[in-house]
Amino acid sequence: MSDIEKTAGKIRAYFKKWEWIVVKWGWKFDVNYCDCVEDMPEKASYRAAGITFCDWQYLEADIYINVKIASELSDEKIEYIVLHELTHLLLSPMQETIDNVEMCATTIARVIKMASMKGKK
Repeated sequence: MSDIEKTAGKIRAYFKKWEWIVVKWGWKFDVNYCDCVEDMPEKASYRAAGITFCDWQYLEADIYINVKIASELSDEKIEYIVLHELTHLLLSPMQETIDNVEMCATTIARVIKMASMKGKK
C-alpha cells in the first residue's frame, strides 16, 4: 500500500470520527480525494491541503483534500485539517451576510455542548 493510499485511509477515518459535528444538524457532504494540486479546484492555493465549498441554504458541501500534501503531514495535522474543513460547514452562512451570525453561533454552541456531554453518558 502506498503512502497516498495510507493517508487517504487516515483521512477517511478522521472524517468518520468527526462527521457527527455536521451530520447531526442535517449536513450532507462529499469528500473528494485529490492526488495532486492539479486535481484541486482552481480556487485552492498551491499548498492547500483542503478546500471546502458550501451551499449552506441546502446544508450541502463538497470538500476537496490534497492527499499528496496530507501524506507529508503528521496524523495530528491531518486530523486538524479534517476538523477545520468540517468547521467551514458550520460557519458557511457567515460568508453570505452578517445576518447569519446567529445561526452560526447557535450551531457552534450546540456542538460544544454535545462535545462536553459526550463522555458523560
